Amino acid sequence: MMRRAWLTLLLLVGGCAWSNSLYHARRLTNAAERADREDRSFEAGGLWGQVVTKADSAYAREPDGERGAEALWLRGRALVRMGDCTQAIGSLERAGILAPSAPWRDALRLDLGRCLDRLGDPRAADIYRPLLQSTDSSVQLEARRGAGRALVTAGRWDEALDALQNVPGPAARIERGIAMAATGRTDDAVTELEPVIVAADTTVAWHRILGYMADRDGPDAEALLARLLKFPGRTPPLEARWRLAVARGTAVAPEVQLRHLESAAMLTGSAAAAEARVALAERYLAKVRSPEGLTDVVEGFDRLTEGDATTLLVLQRYEKLADALLEDADTVRTGAPLGDLAFFHQAEIARDSLRAPALALWFFRRIETEWAASPYVPKVLLARVMLEPDSSAALRARLVGFSESPYLRFVRGEVTPAFRALEDSLGFYLGDRAAAAANRQMRGTEATVFE
Repeated sequence: MMRRAWLTLLLLVGGCAWSNSLYHARRLTNAAERADREDRSFEAGGLWGQVVTKADSAYAREPDGERGAEALWLRGRALVRMGDCTQAIGSLERAGILAPSAPWRDALRLDLGRCLDRLGDPRAADIYRPLLQSTDSSVQLEARRGAGRALVTAGRWDEALDALQNVPGPAARIERGIAMAATGRTDDAVTELEPVIVAADTTVAWHRILGYMADRDGPDAEALLARLLKFPGRTPPLEARWRLAVARGTAVAPEVQLRHLESAAMLTGSAAAAEARVALAERYLAKVRSPEGLTDVVEGFDRLTEGDATTLLVLQRYEKLADALLEDADTVRTGAPLGDLAFFHQAEIARDSLRAPALALWFFRRIETEWAASPYVPKVLLARVMLEPDSSAALRARLVGFSESPYLRFVRGEVTPAFRALEDSLGFYLGDRAAAAANRQMRGTEATVFE
């Protein structure tokens, strides 16, 4: 009898302890929310931390059922307010699975949607979706605002505009402006954003809006940029970012792109300026048609890298590739053994790494004229077809004369031993070059593969 009484007492005490933990978690949640509303952020942060502790205690005692789910929800809610969405998402998702019909399910979905949206997770829009028809107008409004923002992040422009229709506030206006610009409604986007433009708000992600506009209507992007450049709070990093966004636009004229790249490159001290300088270097490389032209471009890298360690790091790689390419162009003699492989290698470097297709053609054409008997000539012609679409008919006609080449047979779906042998030879050659380059770097010598 006594033993049974003690057992009952222990159960009651344990139950009370669990109940007290959940009770305190609820109470502390209310207090923390009140502190947030009253802008007592420091106090709110401490209260949210206590919510996590009490909710953990309640969940540890009863991890199953709706009470355990509520403890998880309160824990996740507190973590959201503390900015720890990575941990919050797991608690919120488990709470939703344990209690899909709980009275606080809408609040949970809002918390989960906020976190997923904050992390840029496209699932946020689908979490908000059931709340768009909520009978609670405040819940519906927040869901529409959150869903619209998440849909913009996911690039689902038309759905975003539907969700954000008539949603008040500058944030919703900005998201609508982004969606309109992305769908080509550039005039509507400017009209929508007019109050924000008039307010000269530099916190808006103008580079995104400019980027979408510049891909669809270059003059509209130019006109908006001109207005942004009059903002009194404009800083050099912001201007560089805005100009770079316009310069990358596919609907912007090449000469306008170049002008904005050059202007952005002069605004040193920001990531956007460094990107503009690299883009300028790549634009210069793309115009190179011969080794002599490459020499001139590389010599101009000093001007682009001056005082800019980020640009220097990127352009040093280009310069290293260019040095090896120029060395082969100068030292490999007509008809030299392995010369066709050397030039094919450098043509691919020019095309794929230096992004200089015209320079690649210089090497490919040299192979045709100076190693006319090379078994790699058909491979060269196939590469040229892609680089010279205007000459593709003539190049294909020339390929007819190589119908039995292992490369033409490969194009027809035949993988022959001769094809494998040629590709192996090319692979071994490239491997030997890489090993030789590594050895030279270790020894600090200037030895070359061709001596």
